[in-house]
Amino acid sequence: MIVQSSKLNIGIRLLLNCLLGYFCIVLAYFLMQSYLIYRPAQNLKAPEAYGLMGFSIVSVKTQDGLSLQAWYHPAKPHKPTLLFLHGNAGHIGDRAHLVEPYVNEGFGIFLFEYRGYGDNPGRPSETHNIADAQIALNNLRKQNACIVVYGESLGTGVAVALAAQNKVAALILQSPFARLGNVAQKHYPFLPVDFLLREPYNSIDQIASIHTPLLIMHGAQDQLVPVAEAEKLYQPALPPKLLVIAADKTHNDMDSLWMAKTATAFLNQHSVCADTHGD
Repeated sequence: MIVQSSKLNIGIRLLLNCLLGYFCIVLAYFLMQSYLIYRPAQNLKAPEAYGLMGFSIVSVKTQDGLSLQAWYHPAKPHKPTLLFLHGNAGHIGDRAHLVEPYVNEGFGIFLFEYRGYGDNPGRPSETHNIADAQIALNNLRKQNACIVVYGESLGTGVAVALAAQNKVAALILQSPFARLGNVAQKHYPFLPVDFLLREPYNSIDQIASIHTPLLIMHGAQDQLVPVAEAEKLYQPALPPKLLVIAADKTHNDMDSLWMAKTATAFLNQHSVCADTHGD
């Protein structure tokens, strides 16, 4: 009986140690989630260093007094201006290859930069990113009658929120998710993600309230944000809408020229900005 009791005590201690270890892991992920979600790069150079000509450096003044650097290129007549909201890593300089084909088409570009990215002050969060992007949209409206909101990866969460709260000409989503929690659960299946996640970016809860042409582009081989996420987001969205899947592409190798041609054809099909004038 003494031997059995000793084995039982050892088993209980092992179980308690395992539970304590798991709790520490969960706590660490909870405390570090902001660093896992946002991967900013610094040392942002001038637009010309990334091959972007004719861009001016502008400032977005946030509600809490920060000054966020962004880049702006005016549109040609009858062309839209893209409010570009990039993904979680790098900075706006890394998106030069994504926006250059649009510039060549005469589109205006507003490359918005989040707080904490590209030498901007502050720290990013879902609340701040959406609120700051709203100010950028408000400022852009003073100069442009036709604004298309474009979201890339994590930026699609910001883009959907803006389109749900504002009347915009169209919404373009590159490699979107329905909920950030879905993506996190795929990569961290051992964690209770829904319980831990403070910044859910629940785009699917807002997509059905958007009344504007919607284009979604996604790579079929995307292992970071599975294409199933785009399909989930697309299903409840209102028409007109289009989901285009690149069969051989992953998350980070989507062809920028192909996407620009696809987006331009979609906007032309729905006469987006046909009756407006650029700068």
